[in-house]
Amino acid sequence: MFTLLLTKLMKKLTICWTLLTIYGCTQPALNSSSAGCLDKPPVSLAQEDVEEIKLNDKKLTTSGQVSSTKSMGYKFDANSGQKLSYATNADICLWVYTPDNQIIKTTELPKNGKYIIQVSAPQGLRTFDLEMTLSSVEVSSTPAPVTSPSNEISANTFSPQPAVATTTDTSNVTPTGSSIPKPRRTPSYTPSPSLPVSPAEPVHDISQKQALEIVQNWYAAKPQIFGPPYDTSLVEELTTRQLYNKKPNNEISKIPASNSKNTSISCQALGWIWLGSVNNTLGVFTHGEPLIPSKLQPVTITPSVVPFPGAVVIVKTPTNVRANVPQPPDFKLANRVGKPLKPGQKLIIFRVEGFLDQNSQSKNTRLWAQVGQL
Repeated sequence: MFTLLLTKLMKKLTICWTLLTIYGCTQPALNSSSAGCLDKPPVSLAQEDVEEIKLNDKKLTTSGQVSSTKSMGYKFDANSGQKLSYATNADICLWVYTPDNQIIKTTELPKNGKYIIQVSAPQGLRTFDLEMTLSSVEVSSTPAPVTSPSNEISANTFSPQPAVATTTDTSNVTPTGSSIPKPRRTPSYTPSPSLPVSPAEPVHDISQKQALEIVQNWYAAKPQIFGPPYDTSLVEELTTRQLYNKKPNNEISKIPASNSKNTSISCQALGWIWLGSVNNTLGVFTHGEPLIPSKLQPVTITPSVVPFPGAVVIVKTPTNVRANVPQPPDFKLANRVGKPLKPGQKLIIFRVEGFLDQNSQSKNTRLWAQVGQL
């Protein structure tokens, strides 16, 4: 009897040791914390389940509850080259989306913009604690020293030898007072004609870090410059090229550059038009991203990409102008303004808005733009 009990106990210990070896030492990957996670999330992430956070090199801890049919999301700003790290003891799945809606599996982030972390459970209901950090981008503003054959010998490092010294002959000179000549050593160096002299590197007025800050400030200010409240004070701070300025009655005028002979071109804000959709269910978009039609509405402009504020586009299908962008929760269309736009008309883009309409059959992000006619 004792031998039988001992045999059963050894079998159980063997099984436990095997399971501990397989699962106890598993390290979490960037996009998959559980062995049951898929390469892509099986469910879409609803906009109301996305929380905006601020990540840096200090640890941020968040908590939540997810299931195999319900996800949570965290949106944060990051720059190219920063590294995302996280730690969790929960049995959950994570996917990281880039600003252009691509899933990545590396810790180093490839682009500047807004990233989204989607958290789900491989099965059942899971409560989790998630620790996240975002490393800083190391930028060196110290230029590398430039060396050339002509400056390899300096006064601080050159030690003249007696063999190269020249002494004035004083055998026929009667020394009187301060006229006594002193030996002089004259070091000389003649670079070889066969050695090319490297040109000095150009010197930049600003560092890479300062340039990055300028670009980030410009993108942050564009919605306020090209759309309400049309803040022209930001124009003088951030730009030197052709701009748009606010005039009475919400009229926008193009300001020509100082060396341009063109007169200003003015346009009146018309209202809002439907542009198209972008292929994601997150309620976000990227300027330059391709536009796609919905089931009932075509893409209305060309080029058929998400335009930047200030861009000029051409209407390619008859389009109604609305007083405002559809508003939640029912997203009903606002009243029409004027006559429908005709194909071929040129418009200037003031603002672009994106949202998810839960009442629509299409779950893609829908885009509208406030426009003016040139």
